[in-house]
Amino acid sequence: MPAKLKLLRARSAAEGESPWPRGSALAAGSQPLYEGVAARLQAMIEGRTLRPGDRIPSVRRLHRQWSVSVSTVLHAYRLLEARGLIEARPQSGYYVRAGIKPHQKLRALPPSKEASEAAVEVRSLAVRLSENASRDDFVKLGCALPDPSFMPTLELGRLLSKVARHKAESHGYSLVPGHPRLRRELAARLLDSACILRPDELVITHGAQEAVYLALRAVTSPGDAVVVESPTYFGLLEVLAALGLRAIEVRTDPRSGIDLGHLRQVLRQGEVRACALSANFGNPLGHLMPNAHKAELVALLNSLEIPIVEDDVYGELGFEVARPSTLKSFDRAGLVLYCASVSKTLSPGLRVGWVAPGRFRDKVVQLKVASSVGGSVLPELALAEYLASGRFDRHLRRLRRSYSARVDAMRLRVAECFPEGVKVSQPQGGHVLWVELPSKVDGLQIHQQAAEQQISVAPGVMFSPTGRFSNYLRLNCAVPATPTLDRALTTLGELIARALES
Repeated sequence: MPAKLKLLRARSAAEGESPWPRGSALAAGSQPLYEGVAARLQAMIEGRTLRPGDRIPSVRRLHRQWSVSVSTVLHAYRLLEARGLIEARPQSGYYVRAGIKPHQKLRALPPSKEASEAAVEVRSLAVRLSENASRDDFVKLGCALPDPSFMPTLELGRLLSKVARHKAESHGYSLVPGHPRLRRELAARLLDSACILRPDELVITHGAQEAVYLALRAVTSPGDAVVVESPTYFGLLEVLAALGLRAIEVRTDPRSGIDLGHLRQVLRQGEVRACALSANFGNPLGHLMPNAHKAELVALLNSLEIPIVEDDVYGELGFEVARPSTLKSFDRAGLVLYCASVSKTLSPGLRVGWVAPGRFRDKVVQLKVASSVGGSVLPELALAEYLASGRFDRHLRRLRRSYSARVDAMRLRVAECFPEGVKVSQPQGGHVLWVELPSKVDGLQIHQQAAEQQISVAPGVMFSPTGRFSNYLRLNCAVPATPTLDRALTTLGELIARALES
């Protein structure tokens, strides 16, 4: 046992103390016990009480020392393994992983010292990222697009071909609100997120982006103010810009989501017309809002008659938890417009998304008819059949493991390749990392220099309507582990180090 841990134990024993601080959330039973054990050990790792290479107590020793069950300790150690903080060595025990830097967990973001409200402008950077993502000679860390190797492309190809051959209707329009079979399958699937919807409450769209666009257009008018997380997905900012809307940034915790206290302050000003949020593994932070916060948030906005546009495109991609509840599942007033798609889970190319617009269904249907008449029957039928077959769940289990492993591996490589002072998010789902560079480093400059080396990264300024996060980058982790990727991360580290020296 490390000497520091022995000393810690001796002090606690001498004072007759429990390993849990008095009045702590763990002691109060507000979270699963294994999460509390994991959090305690994680704090010891990040605070350097336990250093890289240190052996941590065995399962049975911690069971005795901390008076928790063996099962609880095992769950905690598996959680820490999934986070890339510890590793099991055969016939030796558990050790703190090498390459872990102290204090890598991002701090809660403070309020901007500048005005937090601004007219949103469409950024040419998004176009540039999209163009680079289509080039074969680029390492694609900029756009949050999963590499095809993560998807069941051959299986989907065979299924699409089968549907095209045997279903004559597959070659026609899928008129609004979308194919009935697909809406039935989606409604059934949403039960896993505690969301109870009838098929006729769903409208099929061309991906989640169109769903968000239609939802926002249904509940706002040009010039209205919309609350967004800070940071938020730049695609949402483009939608706001296209609709002539203003964004109000509300600070967001990298682990638990939007700050409800700050949101209340903003709401008291009386200007907010809608909120556009991601409660489950939002992009770029990968946060997960606790259920109690979800319920409080929805109740608050319901009481003020303020609609919520919920983007749940990453909702199926949690690393350590079952499918989390949606904001929609807490909605009792029909004010949550729920948006999602299969772009991150199955295939971006299918271009199938959906929106559950609540009391705004008729308006969304009218807007959908006016914009695109309908969708395509072929991908909708193929997706319906895939969902009905049970294959989607098997694929999701593999995909979650793959994304979790890739995120952990990327965090470790960033820790190894990037200079001291860099902080990295600890996403609880999804496949992106939010990286805080030292304050003097310009993320946009790194983006430009990386592009010259055929490396695409997303600069932090894209994720704020007011140009905050200038010293941040977002990295896509849904890319294969290859020597090319390894060299790209090494190059990024060198560019950042050079910027620090200048």
